[in-house]
Amino acid sequence: HGETYFSPRMRARIMARATPAPGDAAGAPESTHLTADERRVLGLLGRGVAPAEIARRLRWPPAELEAACVRIETKLGLD
Repeated sequence: HGETYFSPRMRARIMARATPAPGDAAGAPESTHLTADERRVLGLLGRGVAPAEIARRLRWPPAELEAACVRIETKLGLD
């Protein structure tokens, strides 16, 4: 369908990088941790939900969703 899909294994790896472990929170810069909204967006993308549908569900303008995706990519070091 041309949508993004992450396998369950890949989704778990990405989410592990996106969520700091309890002991890691003090040592890592806050700017590298995903916010709750960013984790939600990443989870929906990983399940193959189209960006337009994510924006609709979150009641965000498309530009806000795009900015969140850029922040996610930057924080996780993704291309």
